[in-house]
Amino acid sequence: MLTSLKERWRKPKKLAGFRLRIQGQTNFDGMVKFKCRLGLPPFGIVGIPMNITGPGQNPKIKVGKSDELPLEERQEEMDDTAN
Repeated sequence: MLTSLKERWRKPKKLAGFRLRIQGQTNFDGMVKFKCRLGLPPFGIVGIPMNITGPGQNPKIKVGKSDELPLEERQEEMDDTAN
């Protein structure tokens, strides 16, 4: 069984006074599912939750909380062509 998921654990960052926290999953097919929280200055106490889903080239960004369903794991199966 091969899975093509890569998990990104919760990782906080500071960007010009904003505090960004991101976690989620991506796979090698280019699909992403991230949950983010953007903390507003000065201390990041007030935060805006966001969800980023869809293909990596054209992701959909939704503001607000939602489900916590992970990406589905896909199994790669080798076709047996030797007859």
